[in-house]
Amino acid sequence: MERLFVGFLGEWQPKLEYFRLFSEIVIDVWRQKQRDAALLHAAARKHLEQLSERKQRLVEAFIYERAIDQCTYQPRWIS
Repeated sequence: MERLFVGFLGEWQPKLEYFRLFSEIVIDVWRQKQRDAALLHAAARKHLEQLSERKQRLVEAFIYERAIDQCTYQPRWIS
């Protein structure tokens, strides 16, 4: 009975080709996720740089050019 069960399990064991294919699929998916993460990181960094530039322009307009008043300059997140 045990021999029959071991034989039965052997029939259900994946073939070596499937292991290779599975490995290739996992690596391909991982690489795509890495590319997606890199693109997301680049977009976030660009957005952060744009916000920093906007803040710098606001500071320059308030402090150096006196183009805006303090009420306009006052950041929205500060009460």
